[in-house]
Amino acid sequence: MVIVGFKLGSFIILLSAMLSVEPEKELVFRNTPLDQVCSTLEQHFDIEFSIKGKSLRHKRVTARYTQASLDTILEDLAFVLNFRYERKKDMIVIQQ
Repeated sequence: MVIVGFKLGSFIILLSAMLSVEPEKELVFRNTPLDQVCSTLEQHFDIEFSIKGKSLRHKRVTARYTQASLDTILEDLAFVLNFRYERKKDMIVIQQ
């Protein structure tokens, strides 16, 4: 199961989805800045990230992923944090 939470004004919105996954691979973020999330994803998926824009680096993420693909995680984060991303060979570029 993937659960993504974010705060929108005074509301907390949770998105969830069921995935067929292996239990030993879990990523948990609790109010974690996006730049730290990307560092974790770099290690987990062996890919580099580039974040364009200072304010975007400091946006906070609270999410739990169990065996989710990088594409699933990026799609969720892009929706929740309102950014665009592009794959360039072995790099993900994130921008507003």
